[in-house]
Amino acid sequence: MPFVISIDFYVVTSCESPQWPNNGYVNCDSLEVLAGTSCRVGCFPGFELDPKIDSMKCVKEGNRAIMDATAPTCKGWYCRKREQK
Repeated sequence: MPFVISIDFYVVTSCESPQWPNNGYVNCDSLEVLAGTSCRVGCFPGFELDPKIDSMKCVKEGNRAIMDATAPTCKGWYCRKREQK
């Protein structure tokens, strides 16, 4: 009787960890950014997201995985001086 071995292969697709924006942060669901992992993006006080994208997700595209958005930047915001009357 012949001996047959069957081996199944699974390809795990992962994204590169998103770069932290200057003056901001990225928090992902897990340390390894696999397809399906979501990452929250935010800015430190005094800065705001540009564009206003506060989350990204690692998505499978063919045989690779990519983030569904480019990490935004954190731009400083300033209050205008009130004009005195």
